[in-house]
Amino acid sequence: MDIKQIMYILTLADEGNMIRAAEKLNISQPALSQTLRQIQEEIGLRLFVKIGRSLELTEDGRFFYVKGNELVEKAEEFYYLMDRRRNQNQTHLRYYTEFMDGTDETIDVFQKFFPDISFERSYCSSWQAQRKLKYGELDLMLSLNHIDDPDKDLLSEKLLEEGVYAIVSPNFQYANDKVIPVAMLDGETLFINPNTEPLVEYFNSIFEKAGAHIGAIKETHEPFAELEEQGGFILVPESAYNSYLKKDKLGNLVGLKLRDSFCKKQLYLTYRESSEKDTLPHAFFSFLRAYYKLCAKEGCLPDAERFIPEDGCNLKLK
Repeated sequence: MDIKQIMYILTLADEGNMIRAAEKLNISQPALSQTLRQIQEEIGLRLFVKIGRSLELTEDGRFFYVKGNELVEKAEEFYYLMDRRRNQNQTHLRYYTEFMDGTDETIDVFQKFFPDISFERSYCSSWQAQRKLKYGELDLMLSLNHIDDPDKDLLSEKLLEEGVYAIVSPNFQYANDKVIPVAMLDGETLFINPNTEPLVEYFNSIFEKAGAHIGAIKETHEPFAELEEQGGFILVPESAYNSYLKKDKLGNLVGLKLRDSFCKKQLYLTYRESSEKDTLPHAFFSFLRAYYKLCAKEGCLPDAERFIPEDGCNLKLK
């Protein structure tokens, strides 16, 4: 006797009729009759009596029905847990990001400890990413703003808040200043990579609050070279700027901290509530929280070689 056969008998008890039960189970009536006969012979008990055209449970049948349902519920829970386990052991995470710097470095560090996990970046608008999250087509979203979901299907939490630096050429008229207001960049060319709609909106909002405007926005894969040749500026969060300094990447370029109180990069992690309970997304969420906590503490993007894994996804620096 197996779970499938027990379910046949439970269906027969619910329908009270051999023909209807066979139709519901999509099997032949002789096959259902044979299953009933085999089970009754195996357990040595009679489960049904025929009254008119209906089948009714005997006292032993009612006991079988109660215990059979309990067993089927346990089996269904078992299959559900095994299926969830299979999904939890996925080796692929789908993400969307719209913020300045850090995504590639973060994933590189994570994959140092979880080399079998791959990542797929979704290229779409932020509202499309939000819809994909709700319908399970994305695992997480990293954004510059808090995502307000009226249906409460999504959770959004702040990972990091930091100041912003403008990197300029040494020929920039205010290059000798250490701290400047955004208004001093009025009319200059902003170099950006990648040129995404949320980033453009973010930068424009900064200038609008300062009563200034961006002269032009150009996408480039080599912003430092562009600054050396053409002037203009790029905006980076403080952690990335400090990281560039430590790795001596700026060369002759100059970093100017934006002093306006609204010049803050706020990084938010958004995900479906159910993702928090899934092993793989949960592992990456835990890693992100630990990683950016260290970023805030160190004031830079920590080098992958300085990380030491501790208790799963908890991290410390050498």
